[in-house]
Amino acid sequence: MSRLLEWAMMIVANEEGARELNRLGLGLGIEAKGTNIIEFKDVQLSPSGSLSIVNLLGSGLVHECLVLSKSPDIQLSISVDGSLIFDKTFNESLEVSQELIFLSAFTKEENGQIYYVMHVKGIEFKKSINISVKNTSESTITIPHVVCKYSQ
Repeated sequence: MSRLLEWAMMIVANEEGARELNRLGLGLGIEAKGTNIIEFKDVQLSPSGSLSIVNLLGSGLVHECLVLSKSPDIQLSISVDGSLIFDKTFNESLEVSQELIFLSAFTKEENGQIYYVMHVKGIEFKKSINISVKNTSESTITIPHVVCKYSQ
């Protein structure tokens, strides 16, 4: 398993462990009410196809969202409270990610496979949020892992 997948799985495992400790009354009470984790594995996106990662109404916080793709031909779109705040391809994101506090984009090679990673963190919303990833290529691509942690 790649280190990036291990990292994503560790996020999920830590959240589940914290929930169980809090359920037993042994937790530190740090977990926010309504904390949720959405996870997708091995998503196949056809040409121009998209995956809606989160589409929420109400207020809350996206703690982090990790998209791990085998192809750079992806476009991440983020709408907050009805306004499109981010809509860029992986390559465009590489150019601006050092200037944005809520986004990291980078490549990672493990076991001969290159992964294209987009990581979003700390996005607050008052009315709604929508995060989606789109295939920008003319062929089907695989997104091995998507993990998103949010509270509402």
